[in-house]
Amino acid sequence: MSRLDWASLPHGFEYGVSHAVLYREGEGVAWNGLINVDEGASGTQNLDTYFDGRRLVILQEIGDFEARVQAFTYPDELEDPGIQRFGLSYRTAHNAGDRIHIVYNALFKPPDARWATVGATPTPSIFAWDLQATAINIPGARPSSRLIIDTAETTPELVNLVEGWLYGTPDAEPRLPAPEEFVDLFEAATTLRITQNGDGTYTATGPDHIVQLHDDGSFTIAAPTLQYLDVGKFVVDSF
Repeated sequence: MSRLDWASLPHGFEYGVSHAVLYREGEGVAWNGLINVDEGASGTQNLDTYFDGRRLVILQEIGDFEARVQAFTYPDELEDPGIQRFGLSYRTAHNAGDRIHIVYNALFKPPDARWATVGATPTPSIFAWDLQATAINIPGARPSSRLIIDTAETTPELVNLVEGWLYGTPDAEPRLPAPEEFVDLFEAATTLRITQNGDGTYTATGPDHIVQLHDDGSFTIAAPTLQYLDVGKFVVDSF
């Protein structure tokens, strides 16, 4: 038995919003002047089950993603007439890194704006939009309209690839990838594959942090599905 130790737990909090990008038809433009994104969900409710007047089960039904977005300025694309669906990405920070928020199928209601007389100190006007998003299919998960990538739990190489997609590179325009592209990218970078060669040998393939080949010809497989049996013997499953 041991006593709880709060001092040893990681400390930190999430703060700020930056690197906002608006995507129309998959192509991205920078959004300067974003102040905040107040996240929420529509239709969230508790579904309670009662028997003989006693509550037995509490189930929570999660609604679709909604947000209140405020900014000093905004991209011209939001002024185009007609009902359009946009993509949106932005970053928040925490003590270990950033979280990249990616929103699909977002509908921005016409903005609220407040104009006031000019005083001794001019105050910039703030625009505000109510955002509603429609869920889309996510491979291997329930439909959703948002993905979140935690850079603290991701290799720098993957972060660079994701940033290249979302923010652009010298050779490619910024764009909003489909969820399938993110799933394929992360599976390729974190998946161990064991292939039977048909001659009594096997080939292990995977990212460097899982399969490591040493200079002396030996190798190391660091995977949660590996079970050590004896010297030179182990059982490992592909995952």
